[in-house]
Amino acid sequence: MDSRFTAMILSSTIGPVLVLSVYMPTDYNDEASLIMYEDVCAKIQACFNDSDCFQVLIIGDFNCHDGSRFFTIMSKLIRDNKWMMSDVDHLADVFTYVSRRTTKDTSFIILFQDITNIRQ
Repeated sequence: MDSRFTAMILSSTIGPVLVLSVYMPTDYNDEASLIMYEDVCAKIQACFNDSDCFQVLIIGDFNCHDGSRFFTIMSKLIRDNKWMMSDVDHLADVFTYVSRRTTKDTSFIILFQDITNIRQ
């Protein structure tokens, strides 16, 4: 595992759901932070692949925003798994954090396979 995320499996009426809480590496515009970000994404993928879950809920600080190099990496992970960015996909012009270096950051993104349309 990795100290940057915690994982658990939640039993639900739609089947087991892999729930991950993440704190992704910060981008210091160097090769080391890029490698670390890609490594954590690979570990998230491996955790999902090793589980028997068809659904995933990933919440936390993704340290990326639209247009950043980390957003590109995170977007690929999401696209490859047919997951979705719930807040980005359902809300317009969203941000969760205002930093000194940018006016807006989408640092906390909720991702899941499309379970948002399921009604009980």
